[in-house]
Amino acid sequence: MRARRERKTLKALENLLEELKHKYIIVEGKKDVASLQKLGLKAFPYSKKTLEKAHGEVAILTDLDSAGEELGKRISEELRENNSVSKVDLFSRKMLSYLLNLKHFEEAYKKYLKFVEEVER
Repeated sequence: MRARRERKTLKALENLLEELKHKYIIVEGKKDVASLQKLGLKAFPYSKKTLEKAHGEVAILTDLDSAGEELGKRISEELRENNSVSKVDLFSRKMLSYLLNLKHFEEAYKKYLKFVEEVER
């Protein structure tokens, strides 16, 4: 029963990662960028320049600590002034952290590998 649930979770995770490949992703820093790149995602560290270049659907993947919560809200507010942005996605942040049981996105790749290893046992 547990193996079946883990396979469903892995499928949901893979679907979410596929969706994120089509979004402009903003994260807190370079370690987050590196971790997400290993998952096949193109992410950009938060900066004024990053916000100016944002376009289409934007996913905000800030850490799930108090600093990350505040930064996520601030980025969301700043992006609402950008006419090139069609949608701001804060849901993927919580979903990815839930599926991988992570608090900091710099750990995403490591947590992903560990989870896949557990499912394949």
